[in-house]
Amino acid sequence: MIIQCSQCRTKYRFADEVMEGDGIWMRCSRCQHVFFQANPQIIKPGSEPAAKEELFAED
Repeated sequence: MIIQCSQCRTKYRFADEVMEGDGIWMRCSRCQHVFFQANPQIIKPGSEPAAKEELFAED
């Protein structure tokens, strides 16, 4: 996976199998910014796509 520093936008390659739990804290080696990288493999409740609803308009 590609991870990007939220401050300086430097990109890093990161092994998917190293990611644990909800995510990990990382430190950018370029600007030293510390940020949390959420685990993209975790689906949070309520983030699933809603069922398609049919809408009817009254004339």
